Amino acid sequence: MSIKVASNRFITSSLKGWFGFYQQLISNVSSFQELGSALVKEADIARGFRQSDRMEELGLILSNIPIKEYNLIGQYYLGWASYLKGENPRAMFEQVAEYSKTYKAKAFVALAAIEARKGDYSSEIKCFKEALRCVTNISTAVEVLRAIAIVKAKEGFHPQSLKDLESILPLARYADMRAYHDYLNSLAVELIEVGRLEEARNISNIVLASPYVFAYPEWRETGEEIRLKLYRSRSTISFSRVAPHNVVQLPERSSETKFAESPAKLLYYTDWIKKMVKEPNGDKTDDTSLDEMTNKDLIIEIVQRTSNKDMSEKKLRKILEYVMEVESEPED
Repeated sequence: MSIKVASNRFITSSLKGWFGFYQQLISNVSSFQELGSALVKEADIARGFRQSDRMEELGLILSNIPIKEYNLIGQYYLGWASYLKGENPRAMFEQVAEYSKTYKAKAFVALAAIEARKGDYSSEIKCFKEALRCVTNISTAVEVLRAIAIVKAKEGFHPQSLKDLESILPLARYADMRAYHDYLNSLAVELIEVGRLEEARNISNIVLASPYVFAYPEWRETGEEIRLKLYRSRSTISFSRVAPHNVVQLPERSSETKFAESPAKLLYYTDWIKKMVKEPNGDKTDDTSLDEMTNKDLIIEIVQRTSNKDMSEKKLRKILEYVMEVESEPED
């Protein structure tokens, strides 16, 4: 079956909202292997933003590609879409865990989420241990280690949970942005539990600047909890203003890694987004469509353009220089 025939078979009426995108995607690939790889990248972005409908669409197409591994990956994303809608896709995840070569660890993490929803922490830990045995990339490893620490916290062992999370920090800075910020939020939560509010606030401020923040209300809840606790403590306790000496200093995230999943190249400066709306860079997207895009649409568009295309270091440096220039400009 050719890619052209596949486009007519896989793109159904349910995908009309993304029809132009899929047609363009298919026109740029020459094999099912290339098509599958491109769709997996899109599906992973959709999972990062918790877009269940789009995950379902992409999972459906992947499930119909005549390559077994992509069929299984498609089942994985269909399963996550189902889970986010409150359903129980255990059978889907179990199939992926048993037969997939590349998504086995991710499937065990998904099975752990099902156990967590039931409150079965013992089974949840077992799934995470299985995931660690077959993990193949650093982002998934960070996700699993973070989740194990969270289980300890749910069982009341907050000091041990915090110790485990702090030990992950050198590794977490190499994870993709979503996994890194999810980890930092969990670290902030445990710092709250032991009363280290200033450190928790500094970390939470980093998380709240994430382009993923609108998809993770729990991150905003952490920031609000810290704000309230700090307000109450300052309203009831008299203290002299001194420079904090124990505020955690987060190391800079490395821009290079030899792991399979490199840190996502994400830009999320509001001023730059507004500038790009006013001054299109020659892409096919016209002024009218940009004006109609919401803030969320703009963020997702920037994420996709900077993380899915193999941009050279020269281009990325040029983008960063432009962002820094716009950031320094006075507000209109």
